[in-house]
Amino acid sequence: MKKKLLDVHAIHFILSSVKNTNKLYKYFIGVCQKNGLMKKDLIFWYKLYGKPYLYKNGNFENPKIAYIKKLLQFVLPEKIRSKII
Repeated sequence: MKKKLLDVHAIHFILSSVKNTNKLYKYFIGVCQKNGLMKKDLIFWYKLYGKPYLYKNGNFENPKIAYIKKLLQFVLPEKIRSKII
């Protein structure tokens, strides 16, 4: 049986490993644009998904991290997502 790192696990690993969320956010936006995503779409999605999130256990999720996570998990087409991850 061949083991494979699932996208969702790779996303969580990347997000938990980064200390500077602003740098990650800028890098993510740049990579998205290099892969053909329009700035207006990225802005629209940030307004939709870039909201702080409070988990039941009291942990808080940064709006930029929430945005990146939502795009990578649900919004971006698999072809683009696999290039970014």
